[in-house]
Amino acid sequence: MISIHSLFDEAAEQYEQKIAIEDNENFYTYGQLKEASEKIANALISIGVQKKECVAILAPNCFSYMALQYATSRIGAVLEVINTRHVANEIIYALNNANAKVIFVHEDFQAHLKALHDASSIECSVGIGKVNGCNLHLDDLLSKDYESNLPVNSNKNEAAVLMYTSGTTGRPKGAVQSQENSYCADLITKDLLGLNKEDRFFAFMPFFHQAGLIRARAVLSQGGTIVIEKNLSKNNLATIIKEKEITITMLVPPYGGALINACNENNIKFTKLRLLIGGPPSKGVREFCEKNECIYTSVYGQTEVTGLITSISGEDFWIYPGSVGKPVSDMNMEIWDEEGRSVGPGCIGEIMAKSSRCIHNYWNNEEATKLLYTREWLHTGDLGIVDEEGYLYFIGRKKELIKTGGENVYPLEVEQVVIKHPNIQDLAVMGIPDSEWGEKVICFLVSKDGSNISNTEIKQFCQDQLSGYKIPKEVYCIEEIPRNHTGKIDKLSLKTLIN
Repeated sequence: MISIHSLFDEAAEQYEQKIAIEDNENFYTYGQLKEASEKIANALISIGVQKKECVAILAPNCFSYMALQYATSRIGAVLEVINTRHVANEIIYALNNANAKVIFVHEDFQAHLKALHDASSIECSVGIGKVNGCNLHLDDLLSKDYESNLPVNSNKNEAAVLMYTSGTTGRPKGAVQSQENSYCADLITKDLLGLNKEDRFFAFMPFFHQAGLIRARAVLSQGGTIVIEKNLSKNNLATIIKEKEITITMLVPPYGGALINACNENNIKFTKLRLLIGGPPSKGVREFCEKNECIYTSVYGQTEVTGLITSISGEDFWIYPGSVGKPVSDMNMEIWDEEGRSVGPGCIGEIMAKSSRCIHNYWNNEEATKLLYTREWLHTGDLGIVDEEGYLYFIGRKKELIKTGGENVYPLEVEQVVIKHPNIQDLAVMGIPDSEWGEKVICFLVSKDGSNISNTEIKQFCQDQLSGYKIPKEVYCIEEIPRNHTGKIDKLSLKTLIN
């Protein structure tokens, strides 16, 4: 059977008594995780959840998250993963757009609960932990005995996971990852990382992000252990990786640099760490890998392809600096020019992808879905160039996506909020390199009365309308926004103003 839970069930049968998840101080075996997922699946049926309907979750990484992932898969429902960094109005939009009828809410997000009940689609809320005000509580659902037999979900094309990713219109788009998309993503991840039952994977990336969820599922498909730490900081990261005997993790800025600095300053050696996954490397990563005898793997992918497009690892990473590697084994890739023609090595164009992992559509968004494909090729919206040996070099965001601390920000989404300020006449939002976060969001403003508008004022204006990572970190007041002859903003000219 091609489904998310089938890979896990095979591992659970073989490793029933082995620890699957270390959730802070609580340890859970494969058998316990399978039983919990089956009970939740039956509970969802009992409260009226049907096949193809969305069940949402707002929670940090935890045991219950993975139990719900397998539960929804068992009954053919769709798991809508909510970005925990989003503010209430962003979450409500995603819930209503997906028509999610049930939401699981972790105790960490008690403050969101009243607003979530304002989502017109939500009919039932389920609390995880000590949550007041939910219709049901997960502990109660897990304590019940269920007699119903779970349905067999055998349609590989059915939706399995719904992840919202920002669109060029400023509204999020729901990428629909099918059972086949997800199943294939787990398998290719298992093969690429060489996962095995001895691996201890530190779940640094959040499960609402595919980099976190897919790798967690892949580890659990091979009998490995997921390690979750709630109180993570740059100061204790190295201690956690060493004491928990982590073998694999993925880090994004600024945590990669923090790990390297701690290693150097405290002369720490990570004897169990075998693989460090990331994007562009932090300074000193080669020396770190040599000292700790581990491999660095850089990856490039996106939500619409359910995981990776390319990867580069080991010595190749140092031989081809700046490259994001070659396509992984189940991925076809081409570079297209503006006329939709495939171009050869040395030519910049849009990165196009074709794979069984590519999504078929966006949820409830026909307009965006129509633009997703040209023939059988998926538009990534990213620009790249391939060398004579087939290595891809990422050039930039065709639609000016900003990546900050592992999160995606579209300038237009920010601009549509900031322009509502009563004293702003014109503006431009863009990203610039940042040593800590990879990139940071900055904003150029033209005020109506010619006065300066402070950075603090813009932050306060945006704080209830945008997630923190989307709010501009720097504000520059100028006399006029430079534009070209078509009216498009000349961002190269803007960059010279800060250089």
